[in-house]
Amino acid sequence: MSTTTWIIIIVIVIIIIIAIGIAVYFLVFRKPPTSPTDPITPTNPSGNIPSNAIKYGDTVSIFNTSTDFGGYAYLCGTVSGGSINVAIRNEPFKQWKIVNTSLNSTGGAIQYGQEFKLQTVEGSENRYLGYCGSTIVQCGTNVCGKSLPQERTTIWTFKKLATNSDNNYIIPNTNLEILNTDMDKNNLSVCGTTENCGFNVTNFNEQTQRLNNPSLKTWQLR
Repeated sequence: MSTTTWIIIIVIVIIIIIAIGIAVYFLVFRKPPTSPTDPITPTNPSGNIPSNAIKYGDTVSIFNTSTDFGGYAYLCGTVSGGSINVAIRNEPFKQWKIVNTSLNSTGGAIQYGQEFKLQTVEGSENRYLGYCGSTIVQCGTNVCGKSLPQERTTIWTFKKLATNSDNNYIIPNTNLEILNTDMDKNNLSVCGTTENCGFNVTNFNEQTQRLNNPSLKTWQLR
């Protein structure tokens, strides 16, 4: 065969090899693009956000599950510095608005481990759940409604319990723990009493103390 014929054959072979390589790349290595309807929730095992998931901007009641000392967290009385004490009562107090750390409602459905603040919507002045005052003997640090939202003491996260391990989103009436991001992630708990206000809400440090009843640090959002 002539030189020209050999050149044509070599070119054809090269073209065939390139075509096979492109086909293998698209069939094996390249993934199809995600369509707009595909759920993008990589941290949720199910891939779907529950329709009743609690979102930033929702207003909720904070309910402690203890059968003896539990109830709804509400504002009552005062503590040092002009903050309002937080205690427990039987009647619902649906006055806590969940906001992000920038104090707005953007962010969508809340997942365990994400930071948030609890802002009261009762009265003319916003208050933010945080710890304040002196340590209560055997109960941890007092919890109150504070007027200074920029403080680290007003940032919290939700902790998942084993009973709801299949879902990463916060669902109403589901048992969970509420941890402060400051002071070694102390647990929001019920301990002690407050004059004229009922049982007291505190920030309990499990590293140095232990609650006799785990339900005292178990809460639900309602």
